[in-house]
Amino acid sequence: MGKDKAKKTNENEPVTKKEFNERLDKVDNRFDKNGIALQNLAKAVLSNTEDIRIIKETMVTKHDHKRVIDTLDIIVKKMEDFENKGIINTHRINEIEPKIDNHEKRITTLETVIQK
Repeated sequence: MGKDKAKKTNENEPVTKKEFNERLDKVDNRFDKNGIALQNLAKAVLSNTEDIRIIKETMVTKHDHKRVIDTLDIIVKKMEDFENKGIINTHRINEIEPKIDNHEKRITTLETVIQK
């Protein structure tokens, strides 16, 4: 048995059928393990390929991002303009209301004078 596991010192030395079969079994086992590893690797590559396809379909590009930011800038500008108009209109209303009240009083006074 010790002889079976010992390495041959002379490469030209003949091997027994048993030694040949044992060595062939070891090589077969290595091929089987490598085959399984290769199958697992192929499955992982296919899975990653699908993931990459999904990412490409759904991810935002720099161009998409710029379009969104540009659109938001326009909306924000319009909202600021709207807010500024609201502030101006509120100021105008606050200026005009006392004048309208004054005009109402004066008109009422004039109407009472004319009716007499």
